[in-house]
Amino acid sequence: MNSVSNSSGDTDAENFNEAPRSRIASAAAMQIGARVLGTGASLITVAVTTRALGPEAYGHLQTALMFVTLWASLTEMGIGSVIVRRVTGLIECSAADAHTQLQRFVRTNLGLSSVVSVPLTVVAFASGALIYRDNPQVVTMIGMVSAMLLLNAVASSYDPLFMVSVRFKAVALADVLGRLLSMVATIVLAALGVHVYWFAAVIVIPYAAALIVKAIAARRVGVTMPVYEWRASWDLVRESLPQTVIIVVAVLYWRIDGVILSTVSTAEQVGLYGLAYTLAFTASMVSDLFLNTTLSTSTELFASSRRRFVEFSRRNMELIYFLALPLIVIGGILATGLMTLVGSAAFSHGGTVLAVLFAAAGLTFVNAAASQALFAAHQQVFLMRVNLVNLCVNIVLNVLLAHHFGAIGAAGALLTTELLGVLLTTAQLARLGLHIQPMTFVLWCVPPLALGSALAWVIGDVSAVVAGIVAGAAYLGAAMYAGPLRPAYLKSFLGRGEGDEVVSTGESSAVGGSASGVSETAGGSGRGVSATSATVRLREQRPIPRFVPFSEAETTEMPIIRTVESNWMNIDWAQEESAFAGAGGRMS
Repeated sequence: MNSVSNSSGDTDAENFNEAPRSRIASAAAMQIGARVLGTGASLITVAVTTRALGPEAYGHLQTALMFVTLWASLTEMGIGSVIVRRVTGLIECSAADAHTQLQRFVRTNLGLSSVVSVPLTVVAFASGALIYRDNPQVVTMIGMVSAMLLLNAVASSYDPLFMVSVRFKAVALADVLGRLLSMVATIVLAALGVHVYWFAAVIVIPYAAALIVKAIAARRVGVTMPVYEWRASWDLVRESLPQTVIIVVAVLYWRIDGVILSTVSTAEQVGLYGLAYTLAFTASMVSDLFLNTTLSTSTELFASSRRRFVEFSRRNMELIYFLALPLIVIGGILATGLMTLVGSAAFSHGGTVLAVLFAAAGLTFVNAAASQALFAAHQQVFLMRVNLVNLCVNIVLNVLLAHHFGAIGAAGALLTTELLGVLLTTAQLARLGLHIQPMTFVLWCVPPLALGSALAWVIGDVSAVVAGIVAGAAYLGAAMYAGPLRPAYLKSFLGRGEGDEVVSTGESSAVGGSASGVSETAGGSGRGVSATSATVRLREQRPIPRFVPFSEAETTEMPIIRTVESNWMNIDWAQEESAFAGAGGRMS
């Protein structure tokens, strides 16, 4: 990375810091715009697909997709985060040397991915053929969709190039291009009335587009052919094992319910659940972007001022509740109308499933905010244990409920585990003395929520979209006029804090979506920020903003997987636990 000479003074240090910040802001706007456009295209794709196939055929398609995505965690294994951590930790290296190291790591990862992905794809197809041997249609589609494992394994190998440089044009282009091509292909297939197999082929298009775009971008910076260095590859795999465990747990948690449902219930129930799941968790994009944006500030504040950290985390939680409450209540009221709008009348009886999943998605918002606070407090081990507990409970509940209640049972299992996660994380925060649950704020939200819900109930039969817009506007307006979002509150929420001394994170807070490398007291495990003269000169007295630019290098080649643990998957647990103990340990 760029070095700062000892003779250049504070001005050079500030310039060193300013350039990455401008790139971070540009990358933020680019990724948000791409995500919004891509999400719109994906919703159109889903609507056209469900209307063309109907619940049963769509259920077969979802069965193949859910099963293959269970294997997706093994296509990248967290190696990209390890590469980013190694390269950004080269504080003493020149930019040219760091770039050379980055090229070597990426080419080694390419070689490893090309070797691992082929047997992985074969194993995924073979296991699917064994499990669904009584359904040849599903087996055929599993074979077709499995190609995405190979494509994603190679495409994700290029990601460290964009993460280190904080340049995401290729990532954004790949995301938008892939989703737009999928939308166009789906519309054409629906018009032609082709077999469901062709819709399975459409699933592979975004991954192929991502591979092509990223490969072209990588070639421009000198990364061409893979390198097969077995010793170097093994070192990367060994270092990434903790990340791999986290990714595997995350993917299993978010996809095992659909797979279990497909083995114990009907294809129609799988189709209802797949559509409801897609609609409910599309809304999570908003909370994800917000929490990724505030992550680095949260970790800075924990290292510098516990009081301000608690205040900042409580304000974050207030906004999350403000977003989650209408999703749960108003979304539940409009659930049947939304299922009918997107999936036709054949999916209308899945409204209850969507209502339950809206509630689960709302709790996911709260869970993510609480997890971010615990992450900043160096509680990664606790978070991992909670995820393992939730995964086990989720599997048991799905086995017990899905067979008897179908899609509603699977949705109920997810709602239960999300509620369990909220209770466990809240209890741990309280044990640490971090009381961030804003109960008074939630009570202030009740009157505006009641107004919005009443309007949704009255207008819902006319149009779910119109009712949602009117109810949302009424909820927001009432909250700003007589509820919790009055001008004084908004002014304090968007204002700046004063005084504490922090380490400017610069590039290190932007690569990989982790908050490691914030300060010496934060553990220093993720980004290798050391107490060199260059780093010390980046320390400055400045107000800490309530919000910082988007801090996660969010790649979207796997849009169907919600890995909420991505913010802390590249942390050395032992070092983080030691850092927490050194910073004062458990707070009273």
